[in-house]
Amino acid sequence: MNQAVSPDPQHTFEQTRARRRQRLLRFGLAGGLGLLAAAYGAYWWLDGRFLQQTDDAYVRADWAPISARVSGYVAEVTVADNATVKAGDLLVRLDARDFRDRLRQAEARLAVSEAA
Repeated sequence: MNQAVSPDPQHTFEQTRARRRQRLLRFGLAGGLGLLAAAYGAYWWLDGRFLQQTDDAYVRADWAPISARVSGYVAEVTVADNATVKAGDLLVRLDARDFRDRLRQAEARLAVSEAA
């Protein structure tokens, strides 16, 4: 029983539809991976390439803490950042208005106590 059979048109339509789905899925996955790669590349170019990492690093610095003998507002800083200074060098100049007010108050109290 050899009979010539023509292909079923419904069967070929479903096959082409399945192929289109597979092709769209492949293009979608490839496009998504491309977008991810482009996003990572943009991150690396703008920010990531400037980050440095190490597992065994340390920071060595010769520094000494300083403190003021009196409190007050800083009027002027006379040294630059990371400058080498020696003992006795002027680092900051404090605003003298608070000290002048305290001196006047002390002189006024002295004058009142002398008058009494």
